[in-house]
Amino acid sequence: MNEKLKRIIVLLLTAVLVAGMLPLPAVASDAGGFVSNVIDPLLQENEEEDFGEPDPSADLETEEDYIASLKDVRLKGLPYNEKLIAVAETQLGYSESENNFIVREYENGQKEKAGYTRYGAWYGHGFEYEDWCAMFISFCLNYAKVPVDLMPQDSGVITWMHKLQNMDLYRYGREYLPKSGDLVFFDYDLDGQGDHVGIVNSVFMKDDVEMIETIEGNHTRTVEKFAYPRQSLEIMGYGVMSSEVPEDEQETQIFTDFLSVDGSTYRVTMTYTPDAQIPENAEIRVSEILPGTEEYAAYVGETEGALGMDEGTAGDAKVLDICIFADDVEIQPAAPISVEVTLLDQGAEAWNVVHFSEEEAPQVLESSSEGDVVTFETEGFSIFVFTKAVIEKTLDASDGNTYKITVTYDSSAGIPDGATLAAEEILPASESAECNTDTALLYEEYVMKAEEALGLEAGSASYIRLFDIKIVDRNGDKVEISAPVDV
Repeated sequence: MNEKLKRIIVLLLTAVLVAGMLPLPAVASDAGGFVSNVIDPLLQENEEEDFGEPDPSADLETEEDYIASLKDVRLKGLPYNEKLIAVAETQLGYSESENNFIVREYENGQKEKAGYTRYGAWYGHGFEYEDWCAMFISFCLNYAKVPVDLMPQDSGVITWMHKLQNMDLYRYGREYLPKSGDLVFFDYDLDGQGDHVGIVNSVFMKDDVEMIETIEGNHTRTVEKFAYPRQSLEIMGYGVMSSEVPEDEQETQIFTDFLSVDGSTYRVTMTYTPDAQIPENAEIRVSEILPGTEEYAAYVGETEGALGMDEGTAGDAKVLDICIFADDVEIQPAAPISVEVTLLDQGAEAWNVVHFSEEEAPQVLESSSEGDVVTFETEGFSIFVFTKAVIEKTLDASDGNTYKITVTYDSSAGIPDGATLAAEEILPASESAECNTDTALLYEEYVMKAEEALGLEAGSASYIRLFDIKIVDRNGDKVEISAPVDV
């Protein structure tokens, strides 16, 4: 029997469920609340027989489209169960086609609209319009690169359960505590036959009830998250997903601490997998090219060019020669290595990272900063320049003091080449030679807000200077930054 039609039977049990004789499954909303699964949206649609004309050319996809839907997922080094979740989460929000569909008609006269899906198209065998809960998960298993001897794939719920039972990978519902990445099988009409399958995303407590959150396709016509009490009678059993990390992705870590000439201590950590072919006795060696030398000036100058910065704007540049040695011989990795540079005794920094190699022009590496750690990936080791761009502005204020304003940033801030600082002082009426009502009101408004933010009583701040500071491009237009900067 079609899995969607089986939900009709569940509705016949609604009176019993509401009376509390059987546990009613819950559906998770994005807000974290739960609503009873009493009204099935698919049945509401089934009552409407005029589906319009299908367009067989609409929403068709190819392998290129499938891969594009996965472009932001990072799987390397994850255990198989987390790989499956990571791929499934990229599919959230995908819906079967509204325009490319067929209409099924059953013996009782009921009609059902079945839309084209990428999962049926990917699975093949002419299954583009078939029920797709199992094919959605098979699609995710395929692109998570989970071996079929650890978790088989299938297009049907019952046949999949049989495969898992034969492989001793099936566990019965209330006897097993599932984990993230396991498959969960549902029996909607409680006839002992599987009707639907999803992926366990997490197990959690809500109001003293143990719940499972799932990622499912074809529960509705969209890939969505749902939640159920773990003891729900509709949960028939689970397919046990491996939580092993693939042998060729198991990571090794080495590190060294390095004392900079300015007294700062850095920790350089490298993380790599077997494909990098790093010997067990490998060690990291770090040396610093010192400011004031011609070599330092040359590297910083080329770094400014690579980053599109004005000459002299690379602030606080560190030029480090980072290498890997084994048996006193310098080696290069056979595959990319993840590198973390941690500033152990100072605050957080956000760096641009530029790599110099003998064969190529300076390469700006994609990097990220969190806390006091900057992380990047590299295919080779030699000279690395860590720098932040700096722009400055001096302002002679009405109190007779000269203020120096410095903004330091990295490439994530999106500040264009040639940008400058613009700054002006906002004065009270008593100090402004060209005072007008708007300026005076602006000053008073900001003073009031500043006192409130500082927890001061109104009028108690004895000394306040207000500056309007902004970054402008070459045309004088204000630049809206895309990441935090240091001021």
